[in-house]
Amino acid sequence: MNDAPDTWRPWSLRDHLAEGDPAASRARAEARFREVDPQVLAWVGREPAEPGDEPGHEPGPLAGAPLGVKDVVDLAGVPTRCGSALRADAPPATEDAAIVTAWRRAGAVPVGKTVTTEFAYFSPGPTRNPARPGHTPGGSSSGSAAAVASGQVPLAIGAQTAGSVTRPAAYCGVASSS
Repeated sequence: MNDAPDTWRPWSLRDHLAEGDPAASRARAEARFREVDPQVLAWVGREPAEPGDEPGHEPGPLAGAPLGVKDVVDLAGVPTRCGSALRADAPPATEDAAIVTAWRRAGAVPVGKTVTTEFAYFSPGPTRNPARPGHTPGGSSSGSAAAVASGQVPLAIGAQTAGSVTRPAAYCGVASSS
């Protein structure tokens, strides 16, 4: 992708781990967010968090890796709006979804909610493809794929229904696993 715009600059988990500095990773994520998200529009909201806020927190093997969370997955203290105006007044989640808890235990630090299509089905969100801004970023996990592809986070949670993770990752030029 030699002719890709500056919005396409994936941040690999390997690079995060090699750097070995969670504070520097959070600063990098925030700087990249400010730089490219006005064009990419991957986020519903950002909630910069510090690792270790909970008692007994151990850093884990992911060592503070910034993590995006698709807006159909509960993140404690943040509303889950599912990309829909029908849930505009949703209260904040009272606890993390099991997948978020698992990533936290591994050392990832959620930094916000990524855009999803409405109810992870139709009605695409505003997210643009960082690799090809004139093209679609894919399906319902488009915000998560775009956040990784644009280098705003090295990891993001999506939800696989009918290609909802694999298509956005492929379209945005990053890897996925479901």
